[in-house]
Amino acid sequence: MYHEGWWGAWYNRLPYLIPGTVFLTLTLVAITWPRLGGWLIILIGGAFTLFFMDIDIVDGKLTVERDLGGFLVSGSAVVLGALFLLEGYFQRHRASPEAATLKPWWLRNLRYLLATGLPLLIVISFSAVMLPVVLTRVDDGDRGARLIEGNGVTLIWAPEGPGWNWKQPWGGYPSWHRVALYGMPPVGMEEKPGYGWEAGKYATAEEMAAYNLCRYLSEDGLTLMDTPQDIWRMPTVDEYVRSFSRHGENA
Repeated sequence: MYHEGWWGAWYNRLPYLIPGTVFLTLTLVAITWPRLGGWLIILIGGAFTLFFMDIDIVDGKLTVERDLGGFLVSGSAVVLGALFLLEGYFQRHRASPEAATLKPWWLRNLRYLLATGLPLLIVISFSAVMLPVVLTRVDDGDRGARLIEGNGVTLIWAPEGPGWNWKQPWGGYPSWHRVALYGMPPVGMEEKPGYGWEAGKYATAEEMAAYNLCRYLSEDGLTLMDTPQDIWRMPTVDEYVRSFSRHGENA
């Protein structure tokens, strides 16, 4: 949330809190009602296990596209749910509720304190480090071409547009591989014949230099042309490192 979600309105940060909220809710439900929580954890963990295994039927044969590494994470939730079911069974055979009231308050509620206290400790620890960083960021709102000088570089960085914001219509961003092969026929972001995950072949540094998207930017950096213009180029790693600054100092 602090790394990439701290922008715009406050509600842009809410999606980052959903996974933790779901897990904490499941934990509290399982502590309060072990049998209900146990079955919920088993069902959710089992569903995620099947999803991550990517089970499919190809040519009449059952296939598993991914290894069982995901089972070590999601499958363990099934075991955890079973333990809560066992806890529910034993709860019915323990001492009477009146006996529990004789214990100190903190001991009676130790599970709730651990379930909420540990996540709260993590939130406070991260916030103590990251809040001063995100609250002191400076954004002048200028998304035009920018001249960056200092740290051994003098570079003009492209304005907001196809050479700066590569977000695609489907909502995500293309890989380095697709940016590198943009100019390879057929020109565009689509996968190139003989390249990609199925072919097991990806763009090289030489192909990036020959076909990269920046070669096709117009002079103002706002339009992708049909033929290479060779006005703009991709920066090197060293130029990236030297160009990023915070409050006038190299970041």
